[in-house]
Amino acid sequence: MRVSVIIPCFNAGEFIGRCLASVQAQTYPDLEIICVDDGSSDDTAEKIKAIAGNSEKKIKLILRANAGASSARNTGLAAASGEYIQFLDADDTIGPGKIAAQVEEAVKNDYPDIIVSPYVRISAGGTQDINCEKDPWIGVMRSRLGCTCSNLWKKSAVLAAGKWNTQLKSSQEYDLIFRMLKNRGTVFHVMNNETEVHVREGSISTSNPGENWKRFLALRSDVITFLKENQPREFSAHREVYLRLLFDAIRMAYPYQQDAAEKVFSAQIPRDFVPSPGAVNTRSYIFLFRLFGFRTAERIRKIFRRSA
Repeated sequence: MRVSVIIPCFNAGEFIGRCLASVQAQTYPDLEIICVDDGSSDDTAEKIKAIAGNSEKKIKLILRANAGASSARNTGLAAASGEYIQFLDADDTIGPGKIAAQVEEAVKNDYPDIIVSPYVRISAGGTQDINCEKDPWIGVMRSRLGCTCSNLWKKSAVLAAGKWNTQLKSSQEYDLIFRMLKNRGTVFHVMNNETEVHVREGSISTSNPGENWKRFLALRSDVITFLKENQPREFSAHREVYLRLLFDAIRMAYPYQQDAAEKVFSAQIPRDFVPSPGAVNTRSYIFLFRLFGFRTAERIRKIFRRSA
């Protein structure tokens, strides 16, 4: 069974050699490697050609005008012949047994639509192991259902869900996972942690927190609405968990997107909800929330934050 590795590249000359080396080191034999150069202005394409010329595994290079990573993934998807897809960003890497372990479990478990695995997140702030939730809906709410590069994706299921949304600047993989789950997509977990995701300063995920939080809230609000309307038993069984996760997200987004946070709170958080103490909600905040409500509690918190 062939696996297609799709690598969108934009000005990735500094990293593409490391990325392709990790793909070439895979123990799984039937790989198709597709690099989509998304209008790079550096030497990315030249480096890919040089690596391809010395590689035992064939590397296909597609050159196109810049249109963003999600559009580049869709371009690679159209050229892919594999039954499963390994999407891999050009600055990230995968361990040698990553694809083989996931394919082995796919064969044993009736070829699920998404094979989810944990990953390591590497940034200027340090290294963090990102684990996965067993429940897929809670995993989406917590952003704990793998990521673009750690998961293995069934091509037919990605196409059936409408491919990658080219309009989104962040949360693209969770938007796709949500659409696949709505389409009755199946999920299986393989707990091998062989993916390294490198977060660079100035990337979309770090440079515009306000818009990122707005998209984050919108997606999770859509998940709640879908579950209420289409899977009421699932929602009722984990109601407090879903509401707590959404409320914590609303609170974290509030300093960046006050209007969006208040809108989601009004639409989704019922009057009988009381937050639980934790990393986001202190006991003093919960006291203010119960006494004055969300908006006033947040405004009091904002005043204290300014005076600190």
